Amino acid sequence: FNQVILIGDGAVGKTSIAKRFSADTFAQQHKQTIGVDFLSRKMEVPPNIQVTMQLWDIGGQSIGSRSVGTYIAGAHAVMLCYDIRFPELSRHYFHQGAEVLVVPGQWPEARAQHWRTLLRARAIENELFVIGCNRTGQEPSLRTDEPMSFPGDGRIIDPMGEILATGNGDAGATLAAIELRKVRTMRRVLPIAADLRPDVYKQLLDNAYDNMVAGTRSEQDRESIDERP
Repeated sequence: FNQVILIGDGAVGKTSIAKRFSADTFAQQHKQTIGVDFLSRKMEVPPNIQVTMQLWDIGGQSIGSRSVGTYIAGAHAVMLCYDIRFPELSRHYFHQGAEVLVVPGQWPEARAQHWRTLLRARAIENELFVIGCNRTGQEPSLRTDEPMSFPGDGRIIDPMGEILATGNGDAGATLAAIELRKVRTMRRVLPIAADLRPDVYKQLLDNAYDNMVAGTRSEQDRESIDERP
């Protein structure tokens, strides 16, 4: 099985996403998910490989409960699109023991080199696999209404920063074999977690905190940000 766990606050659309993917249906209303619902979908990926994708839809009221730890034990990490610009979140996942970081994105051709470089940076600095999935096609710019192209350059990167596979610009799957023992070997050979200086980082953060807060956008403004120009 290939398993995806949907976790987040209640009434934000997790069940809609799960049912749209698993059964290709959409309803305006859903009953509240209590505990966890299990859904699945059989699909074929190139080259003619049959897989079963299993989705666990965790009810929002479960957030903060002890049961969540059972559901997500051994789970890998996800960052969305613009998040890849911020190394703090990927470092959090590193400290949680993540070995694979998945990044679905919508990065236009105009910033394709940013996308490619940042994916490799997150893989190298956290000694994990990064799987980036970027969209294809065209869409008008949110600011200028001019057409934008999306390169479809998904890629799979190992803990050394080596690119194992890349998309060719067409919609479809990008496949590569992943050996998780590479993560453990890399972290044993180069144990960066043991060489961190949290006392120094805390002092630097304390000194810069007020400036960081003063420079951030409001929550409302932040909701309109993505990688589309």
